[in-house]
Amino acid sequence: MGSQKGFTLADNAIANSIKNGNWVLLKNVHYAPSLLGQLEKKLHSIKVHRNFRLFLSMETNPKVPMNLLRLSRILMFIPPLGFKANLTDSLKNIAPSHLQRGPTDYTSCLHSYML
Repeated sequence: MGSQKGFTLADNAIANSIKNGNWVLLKNVHYAPSLLGQLEKKLHSIKVHRNFRLFLSMETNPKVPMNLLRLSRILMFIPPLGFKANLTDSLKNIAPSHLQRGPTDYTSCLHSYML
């Protein structure tokens, strides 16, 4: 998202989606705070299709325009701190029945790490 080519592609996708009512996902927009300022002005100045949706993924950044955040629904995902906490969080979603089948070494490794 940090290059001029990325800006152009994002602008074209948004312009087409505003007219047609499609959804757009822009990833890593924290690399392009200038684009966000232009986007905010654009969304205020034109009429958008009622089915148009714009999704932005970003890391927390103080340069993101506050008015854009106020117009948005914000979902924040904070991963657990540290390698062990992150791995434990990932492994707790694996069903116990899945851990009991398969290679014995794999199962032993997972169980020994969890202890």
